[in-house]
Amino acid sequence: MKPTTKQFLFSKASAFVLSFGPGQGLSLDQIAETDNGLRYLDNLRGKLSSHSYLSLCLETYLDDPVIAKELEEAMSARAFAG
Repeated sequence: MKPTTKQFLFSKASAFVLSFGPGQGLSLDQIAETDNGLRYLDNLRGKLSSHSYLSLCLETYLDDPVIAKELEEAMSARAFAG
């Protein structure tokens, strides 16, 4: 079965490797393995120009329903903790 465009874009976004910062050398998927990583990606998304390739990858990745739910839970856990 051929993947949909949305599935294809998500797979490309999740494999995107950061070339800077704490996530340097890691894919978005690897960074998002922890709550702190998910929050870092969300914070990074808010700081980027909406016209960059990284911004497009972050939007595609973080707006995926499964990832968005995990991010929401990570944000709630942080708010509850402190």
